[in-house]
Amino acid sequence: HDLGPARMSRPWQVWRARRHLVQVLTQSRPDIVVAHGSWCLALLGPAVRRVGIPLVYWTHDRVTEPLPFQEKWAQRTRPDFLIANSRYTSEGQGALYSDVPSQVIYCALNPPSRSYSEAERQAFREEQNTPPGSTVILQVSRLDPHKGHALHLEALGRLAGLPWVAWIVAGPQRPAEQEFLASLQAQALRAGIAGQIRWLGWQKDVELVYEAADVFCQPNSGPEPFGLSFVEALWRSRPVVTTAMAGALEVLTPACGILVPPNDVTALADALRSLIQDAALRERLGSAGPARAHSLCDAGARLAEVDACLRKVIAKS
Repeated sequence: HDLGPARMSRPWQVWRARRHLVQVLTQSRPDIVVAHGSWCLALLGPAVRRVGIPLVYWTHDRVTEPLPFQEKWAQRTRPDFLIANSRYTSEGQGALYSDVPSQVIYCALNPPSRSYSEAERQAFREEQNTPPGSTVILQVSRLDPHKGHALHLEALGRLAGLPWVAWIVAGPQRPAEQEFLASLQAQALRAGIAGQIRWLGWQKDVELVYEAADVFCQPNSGPEPFGLSFVEALWRSRPVVTTAMAGALEVLTPACGILVPPNDVTALADALRSLIQDAALRERLGSAGPARAHSLCDAGARLAEVDACLRKVIAKS
């Protein structure tokens, strides 16, 4: 159902969207309504409350203090239950809803949809001009400074003499992202490692990219609420290197990855060096990845948790 445009700066649009939603809910009478994100809850929560249907707030990121306007607006509508995508996210909701019952449900993420032959893997590496025997270090993420691209390049700059190639998978979608990409390319040039970096842009078959790489590295400089890219790498049996903060602490264990202190370029370079030089370490960490990914994100298990959670909320309403 298209509720039409609704901007906070245009109250008449908000009122119109709420009236439309009331009509939809009155006619369809769903058992429960789930609002994903504070903006959605702030905008449409009052309409759900007016109809008297149980309301669940599914939050995907931690609340910061002092509360931004959007969260303050959402705070006016108290949901019946709160679902969080990680313990890190859940523990940060106290400033918003300290008395609302909650549950952590990790993201559902299916295992890889297909397997690739060694010939396909090698063909992709050759397409990216990757010398034989090189360890491919992969980063797949938005072009956002908090994803740690700059720290990643700084650490790689200390490993210029080793046999590695880095694949950076990210396609700029906004002018700021294009500027950030240009700054990263200039950084690689200054560090003398431009010849070892491959800027792959957007990739249609990202599963093949994971399969063809050897190590996944995303050294966040800011907190990641959960980290689906980490789990994608684990599903593909790739060891993960990232920063010891936020959601990564719940995703990775010493059996499948290496956590480094925030903004510690020396520790990051040491971790990457060990994986570049030690194929057995890469194999050992990578082999533990699928089991870890399954325990966290098995779709059947996570959907069963969602089902049980929503049924519990409905029963209490």
